[in-house]
Amino acid sequence: MLSDCFERAVRFDGSVQDLQTRSTEIPSGRGVLLFADAEDRPIQLLVAANLRRTARVRLTAPETDQPSRRARLAGLARCVYFRLACCEFQAHWDCLRIARHLYPDSYTDWISLPALHLVQIDLSAPWPRFAPTSRPGFQPLSDRPGRRVFGPFPSHRACLDLIDIQTRSFDLCRKPNLIDSADRAGNCPYLQMGSCPAPCVGKLGRTEYLERLAMACGIADGSGAIVRRLLEDQMRTCARELQFEHAERLKQAIADILKIENSDARWSGDLSGLMLLHIDRSATIPGPDKKKKVQSFAAFVFHAGRILRRPDFTVDQVPSLLESLHPLQSRQGGAGDTPAGDSLARLEDPLSPGLLADLLALFSFFLFRRSAPGLWCNCSPHLPDRDKLIESVSSLG
Repeated sequence: MLSDCFERAVRFDGSVQDLQTRSTEIPSGRGVLLFADAEDRPIQLLVAANLRRTARVRLTAPETDQPSRRARLAGLARCVYFRLACCEFQAHWDCLRIARHLYPDSYTDWISLPALHLVQIDLSAPWPRFAPTSRPGFQPLSDRPGRRVFGPFPSHRACLDLIDIQTRSFDLCRKPNLIDSADRAGNCPYLQMGSCPAPCVGKLGRTEYLERLAMACGIADGSGAIVRRLLEDQMRTCARELQFEHAERLKQAIADILKIENSDARWSGDLSGLMLLHIDRSATIPGPDKKKKVQSFAAFVFHAGRILRRPDFTVDQVPSLLESLHPLQSRQGGAGDTPAGDSLARLEDPLSPGLLADLLALFSFFLFRRSAPGLWCNCSPHLPDRDKLIESVSSLG
């Protein structure tokens, strides 16, 4: 079972001499390591930037008795399984898939994924409201009438900030639980101050209120630029008609939307159509003339809750990569030829509980790092410009 997940295994007798000799069989590249005991029982699963060095460090007995947070496995491990990865993201993805396959009920004890921070709304509700959630939804809108889920966001606070901006920008009800309770609505402080649209007492109809909610959804589903331009047109109209107070509110809403576009929330979108692209350096391969090696790149696409690994490509093949993404971007399916070397793909059950949430959490882990490796693009609103993408990929090489 372990051999299904790894390229090779190196066994040793536990002596320092045997470790030094046999460890040379472990490559020095990036990848996933699994330490096992003499009976092939797993001890530790981890991602390593250098497989050989990490194996040697973990399997070497400490020279002092000083306490250390790093596990020392010299007295337990007798076998090292390893799997090379082309880049850091590939290594973490492989580690997740291996853990889920080997330990479907306890894989979270072996790996750590960040919590998901999302925003949801059920437009089929009598009076819909935005609310934070950790439960994703990737089905097309036709399969889940009403419920829309937006994300990912870096924190719960970021979700609340977005909801606050949506509420202020489109003058939404701040106490939606009171809308259908006219007898309790009188206790609402916003109604008493006259600072809300007051749908609870009939001043604003449900149809117009849903139109406001649809505009507010546009901020979170990748259409913020379109919504911003509409508000800019309304602001200019209000200014011409001397409605300066309304124009000032629209100006503040536009500033808030711009703040979202330039923050970590720029990665968010409706999860049913969210499409994120990650590109990083892969192996060097022979060039067209066979005399000089060129840098190849790996591409990973997150779409509809899945991670699709594209075949490695070179800079001059960027147009072909973009062409393969068009069916996904237009939600027609397809794309995503699995590289022959990705033997873990056959072990992954797409219907496995929690898989889609784990894959989104993995992408989120990289998106919100201070210095995420490689190149990252949000392709939900539109695919990246070909020339700019070629320039960005070239800078990686």
